[in-house]
Amino acid sequence: MQNIITLFVCGLLLTFIASCVSEPEYPDEPVIAYLSISKNIVEEGDSLLLTFSFTDGDGNLGKNLVSNADCSNNNCEFTSDSTCYKDPFYSCYIIDMRDSCFSSIALPDLDPSGSVKSISGEIDIVIPPVFCKCMSCAVDQVEYQIIIRDASGNYSNVILSEAITINCF
Repeated sequence: MQNIITLFVCGLLLTFIASCVSEPEYPDEPVIAYLSISKNIVEEGDSLLLTFSFTDGDGNLGKNLVSNADCSNNNCEFTSDSTCYKDPFYSCYIIDMRDSCFSSIALPDLDPSGSVKSISGEIDIVIPPVFCKCMSCAVDQVEYQIIIRDASGNYSNVILSEAITINCF
């Protein structure tokens, strides 16, 4: 009988230890890594799907729920006070490497609901329609830089997409 109780207690203890989940240790700043793009050759006006992975130690990645979009359409420079790059509503920026103009995207709220605040995963973003910026070219090429910001204002590292060939009209 003593052996059965000892085995039961040991089994219960091992089950308890195995069920414990340790919180992953990520930095408070988001960290992103490029994964893929849906197409490397597109027609002018096509949209693309870009996928990247992310980690965020304080788990506050995504849309700032208390803000509304409040920025100008000046999306080709980062220093103006009215630029969308500083608007807390937006949390993802896609920068066209040909001229540094960028698109701002509000990521969904990714705030975890449990006691573990560190989060990780993959995000798919739609890159707005691509256009040729070379007036007399039959083909143009673009690469995108992507950066994200969490609700605390921490910016991620910058990632670079693959080169994308655009067939111009």
